[in-house]
Amino acid sequence: MNEEINKEEIELEGSIKRGVLYVLLAHVIFAISLFLLGWVVLGLGIWLIQFIYVIPMAIHFKKQKQTFKGILITSGITFLLGGGICGVTMLPNMFR
Repeated sequence: MNEEINKEEIELEGSIKRGVLYVLLAHVIFAISLFLLGWVVLGLGIWLIQFIYVIPMAIHFKKQKQTFKGILITSGITFLLGGGICGVTMLPNMFR
């Protein structure tokens, strides 16, 4: 009986790994869709447009606290990496 309760609690909590995998899968689907549409995936593109699919995903998984944390961690890392790539590639060209 206790094992059933523990499994239900774990399912309600989710896992950080699951949240990370969901966001990475969404990034891959987004990148493939842009490639198929003939667009080039830039750091700026995934950096800003990720909020279109990350915010609804985070709202959906808000009750699963660990999955929610994984989503926030992965989207934060993507945001920082995209901002860094944008800064390295675009800022030097702005001051020429």
